[in-house]
This record gives sequence, structure tokens and C-alpha cells, in this order.
Amino acid sequence: MKITTWLPQLLALWLPELAVLPDAANAAPITLHFSGQLTSVSTDSPYPVGTPFQGSVTYRSDAAPTSVAGEMAATYLLDDPQDALSFSLGATQLSAVLTSPPDLAQLTLSVYDDEFTSCDAVPWPCLPVPPYDAYEFSYAEHQLTVLELSFRSSPLAGDLSAIESLELPTTADQLARLPGSVYYRDPIGEWIVDGRIDAIAVIPEPSTLSLCGLALAGLAAGRRAAHRRGLAG
Repeated sequence: MKITTWLPQLLALWLPELAVLPDAANAAPITLHFSGQLTSVSTDSPYPVGTPFQGSVTYRSDAAPTSVAGEMAATYLLDDPQDALSFSLGATQLSAVLTSPPDLAQLTLSVYDDEFTSCDAVPWPCLPVPPYDAYEFSYAEHQLTVLELSFRSSPLAGDLSAIESLELPTTADQLARLPGSVYYRDPIGEWIVDGRIDAIAVIPEPSTLSLCGLALAGLAAGRRAAHRRGLAG
């Protein structure tokens, strides 16, 4: 089959995806999908242990940190209009309670690389926590944490190679290196649940889209070469 026959169809299929290729001027939004099940609940929780949960967080891959603590920690305020958060327990969608005026609610992502937690600001008794790596998405209303997605290495394991920089995670592989968990506090009933994240996906993964762009560029070059050969013949 000639390139000129199937290339237009291929371009028609992939051009919409190429429109969101990340670049310095217009980085694509990234959506993190997660799912799992509850592992512990408070006594007044309407959801039992084992209840499935799922949700997603959308953020800009080019977001700049709002605060940096040396080479150990960085915090990103996810307040772009395209940033979004959803969460559901069982068949109940809880996104409705995860909405407040911007000045009363905050969605942040903290990245910790070899973070060391001491007892300086913690009441006695306290045991220092060894260094750890972590990605922590936190949604707070009125300075009260409502939902937290945490991907954290075990401090006792001493594995500090999971996170290599304080940049935003942009692939599922970056998050999959660390055990994932969910913490949810009902802002009205004040019951609390914790869960284990069993599956994660990041869409789109910039590296995948970049490879598609390179492949199409190669096809276009091949088409031009074939056209030149046709004119020469």
C-alpha cells in the first residue's frame, strides 16, 4: 500500500492528540486516575472496610512550585482553571462536597525527596522519622484536610531512590514506585476512612505523545521523499 493512501487517515486519527503535545508554551493537562479499597474506617463511617473507591486529579504538567525547601521538598498550588478533583466511595460520588470558593479551599501537591521529619514542631512524646520520598496530593477546606492521596516510601525501608527530583510526577511509573494510600475526612459528618490505592494511570503520558509526534514526523518525511522520487521518475 502506498504511503499517500493511508497517511491521511493516520494523520486524521492522531492530529487531535498532537494538539495537546507538551511544550514549553502550552503543556498538556495531566489526569491521574486511581482506585482501590478501604482498609480502615472510623466507628461512625457509613462505609465498611473493603468498600471500593476511585477518583482522579487533573493538573498542569508545567505548574511552578509555590514553595521550595532546599533540595528536600517542594509544594505546588494546583489552582489553574483546568485543575480538578473527583472522588467516590462505592457508588456515591463525593465530588459535590469537594467544592468551595477558591479563597476557602486549596488543592496542593507536595513532593518530598529525602525529607527528614524531626520532633522540633511535634509535641512530646515523639520519635524522629527517618528520611522518606513522597508525592502527596492534598485537598483542604478552611485549613482542614478533606482528601489526601499519598504515594510514600516506607521510612524504615531506607529506600530513597524512588524520587529523583522535586518536579511534578508526569507518568504512572513515577507514582507506582511508591505504595499509594487515600485519606478522606467527611467535612460534615466528621467520619474518617483510609484506603489502599491498588491501581493508577496517568493520561496522557507526555513521553508517549512525544513518540507519536516523532513517528508522524518520520512518516511525513517519508511521504516527501516518495513524492520527490515520483517527480524524478
